[in-house]
Amino acid sequence: MFLPKQSTAEDRKLDRSPRQVSVPSPPPGVVSQPVLQFVSSCPEALGSIWYDLSNAAAFLPNQTVLILDQYHDTNTWEFTTNTLQAFDVKLALGTNLITLYATDLAGNQTVTTRAALAHYDTNAGIFPEPCSKSAVAPADRNVTTRAR
Repeated sequence: MFLPKQSTAEDRKLDRSPRQVSVPSPPPGVVSQPVLQFVSSCPEALGSIWYDLSNAAAFLPNQTVLILDQYHDTNTWEFTTNTLQAFDVKLALGTNLITLYATDLAGNQTVTTRAALAHYDTNAGIFPEPCSKSAVAPADRNVTTRAR
């Protein structure tokens, strides 16, 4: 007959300290593009992670951050490294505050804030040269649009 081992104080781990979340990308300073890929990592398994974006145009709370990769240490039987990323963070011109919230499995929460100063050409890539009405729809044709 197999009896499970009783849990002892040595087997349990009391975790009361929040883990640091490092943010290597983007580096602090001026960002020259309107869309940002926000990369971070954490040395512990997380229960939840999200970010808030605040800038002159809007306040966007509870935005998605994905866990891209986890490393499981077979000696400690714990996840020891998490690679995290927020894709396509849309920045407004000027200062953008990105506040990252990470909660580990014990409920400890870490808050990290990163400021990105966005300075980019708002017309770049939209219409490289002036566009006339005739280039969009010839005058001799009736164009009807319907919305559903």
